[in-house]
Amino acid sequence: MISVKDIEFKYGSELSLNIENTNAKEVEQGTEYKYLQGFILKITNLEVKKGESLAITGVSGSGKSTLLKLLSGELTLQFGSISILGHNLHEMKESELRNFRLKQLGMIFQDSPLLEYLSVADNISMPAEIAGLKDLQDVKELATNCGIEDLLSRYPSKLSEGEKQRAAICRALIASPKLVLADEPTSSLDPARGQDITDLLIKSCRKQNCSLVMVTHDHSLLSKFDRTVDMNELGGENA
Repeated sequence: MISVKDIEFKYGSELSLNIENTNAKEVEQGTEYKYLQGFILKITNLEVKKGESLAITGVSGSGKSTLLKLLSGELTLQFGSISILGHNLHEMKESELRNFRLKQLGMIFQDSPLLEYLSVADNISMPAEIAGLKDLQDVKELATNCGIEDLLSRYPSKLSEGEKQRAAICRALIASPKLVLADEPTSSLDPARGQDITDLLIKSCRKQNCSLVMVTHDHSLLSKFDRTVDMNELGGENA
């Protein structure tokens, strides 16, 4: 499913990237983020099986979000190889990567923004429609599974944070992806709601037999996953 071999990714003082979810080592300059000191992410080996749920932990700045961005193809690999579903990401053209992300990956972030001018139902279905997919899961069925079936006609401004994250889970799963990447999706929620959202996400992925890789700081959630890996075990390091 996922095979990461001997990768090395460096952030240097010369690099500037338009990315989100930055850490304390970065300074915002408009929409551009410049890295003020070096960072090296090294991973010798990481394997994720089909249908497996994996939690990734580690201190701030250890490279958790960077790893997810490498797995999604948002960041370009510098050394080593990443293979997902038999596709080597570093060998794919940008157009192929974009199509791969739309059709094979579901992504959920700390603050998964919904488009304010679209209803919940339209927000959920939009990514798959952009990808031109016809065989979509039923929006109402997904919403029912996630407990927001009565909210489909509402707009995001009328939702709680927990309801927005439930809608984001539906949106990530609408195209029946083979892999879901989640970057601290419970960080803005209270502990009880965070437990509920994690249970829901794992249950939904298992129902679709898709793999889940989730970054989290909340150690109370770890027992829910099939496996847990700390970034220190993978070789992440600050330069």
